[in-house]
Amino acid sequence: MTFRINGIELDFKNKACKTPVLVRFSSSEMKATPKAMSLIAKYGFHQQALIARHHAGDWGDVSDAQSRRNELALADGSKVLAWYRLVERTWLESIPYSHRKHLPTIWIETSSVNEVGIRAVTTIFCSEDW
Repeated sequence: MTFRINGIELDFKNKACKTPVLVRFSSSEMKATPKAMSLIAKYGFHQQALIARHHAGDWGDVSDAQSRRNELALADGSKVLAWYRLVERTWLESIPYSHRKHLPTIWIETSSVNEVGIRAVTTIFCSEDW
């Protein structure tokens, strides 16, 4: 599975990301729930690659409204939320957005900035964690 981030084509399914990408924001700690990690492994993705997409500003399969909220969050320091469907991109693009909610999905959330301007935690989770 390949994606383009900042003009660089990356393979996020079959191998870990080794190509440097532009990081738009970061956090000091990474967390993931066991269920999310299991789902990521089941579908052959790599958590590091998904985190790289998230920190590069590739919001995955979010709505246009959520994408705008994320872009504003980068400026005002509020939390950032993205979701990624764990399927081949070409297959995903053939499915209407309104029908994608049943696809295997993980969410990645990065906390808002704290009092010293640092985003403390990025967390990977899935619907089963609610």
